[in-house]
Amino acid sequence: MKDDDIEDWFETDNEYNCSIDVNGEFDDGEYCMNEDAVFAWHHHANPTTLRFGWEPGHLSYIYEWDFAGMEDIDDLLLMTLVGCETGNDSGGQNNCVDSAVDAGVDCCVGFRETIYRPWSVWWEGFFFDHLINDIDTVDEAHTYARAMMLSTYGALWGTGSYVAKGDDTVKVIPASYGDEGGGGK
Repeated sequence: MKDDDIEDWFETDNEYNCSIDVNGEFDDGEYCMNEDAVFAWHHHANPTTLRFGWEPGHLSYIYEWDFAGMEDIDDLLLMTLVGCETGNDSGGQNNCVDSAVDAGVDCCVGFRETIYRPWSVWWEGFFFDHLINDIDTVDEAHTYARAMMLSTYGALWGTGSYVAKGDDTVKVIPASYGDEGGGGK
């Protein structure tokens, strides 16, 4: 499933407010996170930083400590942070996945290790395809994406370091926003 198809499904077919940012094109990721029920992001990252934009002079960043100050982030049902080490909790520091859940996101997905393109994009396609078309939970969608990566490409290319924090039993069908206060089982 391609990112345009994912966004069409959420917004057109099911009246969701969602943002799909597979190439880090958004200049203002915080605005999208505060307005949407589903936020899917895919770009360069490290445990504490998400990068937005490509053009020099037009780059912006969201740091893990920024999540706590986002006004309506607890409306997010699902956040996927497909970037290197977004869920890496080694070294005693917070990371973007944990911080998003601590701020109220119901379920946040990330990765503990380096992930590689184009395989991470393909993992994301398998994940959303199963989440949407088979009406499964986040955990079940990941299990499917993992199996498809192995059977199709013979390796996981970093996506085996998947981590989901918060409630990984959430489903995107029927359409809903996150629970106020969210995060955590």
